[in-house]
Amino acid sequence: MPPAFEPHGRRVNGEAHHLREALVPRDRFRDALATVATAVSVAATFDEGGRPRMVTIGSLCSLSLDPPLVLFCLAKDAGSHAVFCSAARFAVTVLAEDQADVARRCAGPRQARTAVPYALMDELPVVPGALAHLSCSVHALVAGGDHTIVIGLVRRVAVYGGSPLLYHQRDFHGLGAPWGLVTDTESGITKGAPGGCGDAASRGFGDDASGGFGDEAEPLCEEHGVDPVADAQLAV
Repeated sequence: MPPAFEPHGRRVNGEAHHLREALVPRDRFRDALATVATAVSVAATFDEGGRPRMVTIGSLCSLSLDPPLVLFCLAKDAGSHAVFCSAARFAVTVLAEDQADVARRCAGPRQARTAVPYALMDELPVVPGALAHLSCSVHALVAGGDHTIVIGLVRRVAVYGGSPLLYHQRDFHGLGAPWGLVTDTESGITKGAPGGCGDAASRGFGDDASGGFGDEAEPLCEEHGVDPVADAQLAV
């Protein structure tokens, strides 16, 4: 355990010590972190009933190269918290800039039961048309305040490329263009649209969908729909 320090830096006998200064106001903390642009991903697993459970995250982070570890943070009061903490494996989909609609759906209220089309990678749910997919086994769960840090050992990756979906100042953005709108510099044609998947087929799920993902994914019916959590794991 790292040593504890007084608010002004003086060590306190190597033991935990409560800060004597008032904590930063919550709104100011959120405002500061809202200035940090983060890539948007979807973490997914299956619950005990075999239903896919997906959650939008902005906290995906590379933790280690050897072994290959990634992490994301999940609020303890999130609807899918218990599912992910009891799962042995999960998958991560790194969203493309034209997939803001997917991010919103996976961050919506549970009662919405929005059906999100998915494919399978190592028998785990992944969202088609993305930049990359990671198949992981749960390496560790670490308490972090009102969140749980989920650490995954990456077993397999699939990379398709493209421009990422970003979250900044509490909204979704692309790189240099509004999310979902990508302009071809040669033709001048703008492709994609808000809520659409643009050229998603070119990112691994068109004619080349045979790379270990099984059959082409079909839209889910309501009975097997995704249970989005009530609060997206986009910290600000």
